[in-house]
Amino acid sequence: MKILVLNCGSSSIKYKLYNMDDKSVLAQGGVERIGLDEAFLKLTLPNGEKKVIMHDMPDHKEGVNFVFQTLLDKEIGAINDLSEIDAVGHRIVQGGDKFNDSCIVTPEVEQGIEDLCDLAPVHNAGHLRGIRAVDALMPATPQVVVFDNAFHSTMPEHAFLYAVPYKFYEDYHVRRYGSTAPVIVTYLNACAITLVATLKPNASLPATSATEPAWRPLSSANALIRLWD
Repeated sequence: MKILVLNCGSSSIKYKLYNMDDKSVLAQGGVERIGLDEAFLKLTLPNGEKKVIMHDMPDHKEGVNFVFQTLLDKEIGAINDLSEIDAVGHRIVQGGDKFNDSCIVTPEVEQGIEDLCDLAPVHNAGHLRGIRAVDALMPATPQVVVFDNAFHSTMPEHAFLYAVPYKFYEDYHVRRYGSTAPVIVTYLNACAITLVATLKPNASLPATSATEPAWRPLSSANALIRLWD
């Protein structure tokens, strides 16, 4: 079973393709400067050689599409057909109080991630674009999301509440969600791989929306989180 793991940011996409049979990494790299001039994809070949490919990528859909093209390349690729990818896992920064566990992407999950964009406006919006780009290009491929905040979901109330009116927590989700240090992100991506690997190879999901998430200005709640967390 081959699993593709994506970490989509506001203007970047990091990826790794795993062979779950022997836990080996078949391909890895990253796209930078999506929507900007001089966008490029950098990758590491199996022999350790690094390669940079310049490519115009106006949006995440084209970024994901170029990742797929690179994976299929006869000289530097790792697969012969996209059907070899059994599932795609995504790292999501913020699941708020809605998501404490990894889950399969459905329209309801997408909407939940979008509803929490105020808590991580740049990151969650980028993650959504990546999910929708994969769905547009591979609509029958299962996708799984894993949330950074899930690592700290067992924090007791006295540890995650701030000394501000309780209404801020009830109405705007103002609370401490914990650290997103690189070691935690690495651990969570491993969780995504493990979960996705349990999916049936021929599993299918309802088609999700391919539209861009609505962009909303930073809320006062998010400003408080950035100040105190």
